Amino acid sequence: MKEGESGVPVGEALLVTGLALAASLFLTLGMRGQHVDQYDTALRKGLVYTLFFYLAVGSLVGGYVVVRKVRLVWHRGSPLASVALGLPVGVVGGGLAVLLNSAIKGHLAGDPSVELLVGGGGALRIFVALAVTSVMAPLVEETVFRGICAGSLLAKGSAAALWVSALAFAVWHMQPASLRYYALMGLLLGRLWHKRGLLASMSAHACFNGMLTVAAIAATGGAATFTTYGPLHFELPGGWHPEQSSFSVRAYQGPAGASLALTQTAAADVVTADDVFANLRQNEGTGPGMQVVPGTERAVDLHGVEAVTADVIVQSQPGHVLVVPLGRQVYSVVVVTGGSPNGERDWREVERTLEVAPQG
Repeated sequence: MKEGESGVPVGEALLVTGLALAASLFLTLGMRGQHVDQYDTALRKGLVYTLFFYLAVGSLVGGYVVVRKVRLVWHRGSPLASVALGLPVGVVGGGLAVLLNSAIKGHLAGDPSVELLVGGGGALRIFVALAVTSVMAPLVEETVFRGICAGSLLAKGSAAALWVSALAFAVWHMQPASLRYYALMGLLLGRLWHKRGLLASMSAHACFNGMLTVAAIAATGGAATFTTYGPLHFELPGGWHPEQSSFSVRAYQGPAGASLALTQTAAADVVTADDVFANLRQNEGTGPGMQVVPGTERAVDLHGVEAVTADVIVQSQPGHVLVVPLGRQVYSVVVVTGGSPNGERDWREVERTLEVAPQG
């Protein structure tokens, strides 16, 4: 079969591309099939699996390139010109993506999946996420989809090379809802490769991912904000952002899938802290939505106002509830930490700073 500039037959190149897609599908199904009790544990495992996935696929692709003597076109023209084209394209594209995501969310936002991975994690987690998204992914993906796939398909014409490699690149990410987005990204990277070689497409890919990853890291940090809900006010740590809310419910999204909700309910009679304590004790381990962990109820003093707190399980995820009775109005603060250490730390900060405004 006719060979393109890669030096391997089109059929063989498509087989290699297909095997790469099969590996991505295997990883996706494997991660979805894992039964993990806590969000944070699932995210940590997902990051580790992704790291070893790129190491394994990268090693196999590298070995294939060496054994088959695949001709990878690293640059067309000077190497400096290739990088000089790719870097600004990646920076501008990544910046536009950050602006678009931020406009949709209403706050600084990067790649949503990266925000989940780095939120609530330490320096090691952030380093691994940066290494995967900005180094390993561009190297492996550009080698497979541009160097091998598109390079061989040039024998069929540049249009076939760019479109087939772009579609394969889109399928690789296993996100059906974003197929068009990744296909367009694949076309852009393919055009850069066709004009200036792999150094151009890799540098653009790395900068684009890097911009989104840095924005994701920044979005999961930041300064605490003073938050009020009716008579309640407290310091909400950085990295928490408001979600869709209603008149009686206000919701926030936090690190590593953690969430916080504030609710207000009206009672027929005056409710005391003792009533709340007894109600929580009575409903231990029951309820389809939120279950109170037996024996965790305790009374707390919010600067002169009596309240009750307890550990809870919300849809199989660990969390906490703080209930503040004020006459016939009952205010509840429910946090789902998902096992995130930062989520637990943030909850303690909310509980420590929460105060109730004097009632007139």
